[in-house]
Amino acid sequence: MKVITKNTILFIILILIISCDNNDNNNTSIPCDANFYTLTSDSNAILNDFQILKYQKSTNFNSPNTIGNIEGLQGSPQMMFNNVTSDNSIGEVSYFFPGTSELITLDVANNSVNKETLTTFGRYPEYIDGELHFLKFSPSTVIDRSGNIISSNLNLDLSGSGLFDLNAMSTTSDQNSGKIFYLANNVLFVYDKPNNTLSKITLETYNNSNPVKYSGIEFISANELLMMKGSTVSGQKNLELIKLNISDFSNPIMTSVMSSTEFSSALSFNVGRIIGRFEETVRTSYDDCDNSYYVSFFSPDVFPSQACIIECKLNSNVINEYSLPSGKYILGVEHD
Repeated sequence: MKVITKNTILFIILILIISCDNNDNNNTSIPCDANFYTLTSDSNAILNDFQILKYQKSTNFNSPNTIGNIEGLQGSPQMMFNNVTSDNSIGEVSYFFPGTSELITLDVANNSVNKETLTTFGRYPEYIDGELHFLKFSPSTVIDRSGNIISSNLNLDLSGSGLFDLNAMSTTSDQNSGKIFYLANNVLFVYDKPNNTLSKITLETYNNSNPVKYSGIEFISANELLMMKGSTVSGQKNLELIKLNISDFSNPIMTSVMSSTEFSSALSFNVGRIIGRFEETVRTSYDDCDNSYYVSFFSPDVFPSQACIIECKLNSNVINEYSLPSGKYILGVEHD
């Protein structure tokens, strides 16, 4: 008769626990069903009346619910730009109008909306440690929502960027490392809060013969980011989804993960329309649950205006287009 000791039993239990953990981590049946939120307005209505719409991912962005109405805003879609951000850890989504310093905050858990006017006059809010951080120009400074200085004397050198509008950057953050990424077209600035540094990375040269455009930056993992690239080759507009590795700031590595051919085949409109609206109406989000990248876009130069959400599923290499009701402006897409 074989005797099973206490140590043997403990070892068997440990093996079973590890086995269960591994099975859970590889369980592809667990659904990724985030809720997404957009700030919208009717293109033929007064521009300072907005609604926050909630979309459930499993319904393919059909039939959104209105969870908040905001009246009396002094902003407009053209003043909104890329100033939308969220913090999943505290359940907030924030929309910011830089022209009037009006901040709209959605409390996801309670479906409640708060509107306030800040006195900071900063731009590009991003969350670090549950607090909004704003970038202020001349001199380059990072401030909190009350205007208190967090970091000063930052050298935000925009030379060579091809950026012609200070409202035309896109931003994202890595809350684990305390970094904020500011994409100024072909130049990326990395703000490292713990070390109080701002590093400049030139992705490629911008000039008249290479009028490249970059936008829609999203954080994936340590030293890896996603962004869109717009270019013109032989008179043809090209749109790509790019993965950027910045392990070495002096040697950024860019890899195309979705081509212009794939976008052109999947979308009902010319990709040049998106590229032309990078600075004004294109905003993005990233869902790490299933490695998907989202683009919200509207085109006010057609009547009625055209608005949609584009889903780029990187694991399956699939692009889906979800059209919003005709005549809608869509300002930013973020998930909880």
